[in-house]
Amino acid sequence: MAIGEGIDPVTAIQMVTINPAESFRLDDKIGSITPGKQADIVFLKDLCSLEITRVMSDGKIVVEGGKLAFEMPAPVYSEAVINTVRLLKPVTGGDLVIRVPENTKSAKVRVIGASPVSLLTEALEAEVPAKDGVLLPDIGNDVLRIACVERYGKNGSIGKAFIRNFGLKEGALAISVGHDHHNITVVGCDADDMALAVNRVAELQGGFVLVNRGKVLEEIALPVCGLLSTESGDAVADKLQKMLELLAGLGCTMPSPNVTLSFIPLIFIPFLAITDQGLFDVIQFKIVDPVISLN
Repeated sequence: MAIGEGIDPVTAIQMVTINPAESFRLDDKIGSITPGKQADIVFLKDLCSLEITRVMSDGKIVVEGGKLAFEMPAPVYSEAVINTVRLLKPVTGGDLVIRVPENTKSAKVRVIGASPVSLLTEALEAEVPAKDGVLLPDIGNDVLRIACVERYGKNGSIGKAFIRNFGLKEGALAISVGHDHHNITVVGCDADDMALAVNRVAELQGGFVLVNRGKVLEEIALPVCGLLSTESGDAVADKLQKMLELLAGLGCTMPSPNVTLSFIPLIFIPFLAITDQGLFDVIQFKIVDPVISLN
């Protein structure tokens, strides 16, 4: 990309080899083709297209002509890393809603303002309707439900709040990648769809699950610690591309909704985050009530 924008190819290659090696003080081992350093070398057809013809790692040819030069043994996983999702009980739609007194007509609530280009969130506010003692999302104004479900079988706690800027008009997306605790986080319009997505993630022992109108539209299993797939990179990439296309069809405006959602639970990035304990105010560094006032 840098070369395409006019950067000299040698300078661009320097920016991703010797420069970061020096920055991390690893240039005594890596970063340049120098006697005594690790022989990890990428061979290029030319300096403009950067087409890779061969890769050497630790002095051995590992890629030749665009293909692996050796057979990769199938990994063996212990039970400790492939059975890590243990919901105390299946989640219901009722578990994922915010309840208020029956006579409540609306409420002023705190809203996580997600960003399509940054990990920073905004601390927003919105007025949402209420019906039969339950706060509803305001889909027309892009205020959706979000919840974080404890996945380790410890206490079954669930944090609930609202989020903006995902753009979904229907459906729900749940993921088990949630820095740093990696509980199951779900965003959506319909509480029952959200519950189905969470339960399916648990059945998969981790993953991404997209649901709409009571049906699983697409899923990616991540059974290794709830974080990693056992499928090939190409297979996962194809499924992810399909999921992103389906999400866009449901109105999602986030370019990488799975990545954005995976950082919403991180309580060290201002301003608001969601955890299984509730909505977290990063500046005050404490759990806060998602409801500001009732009407």
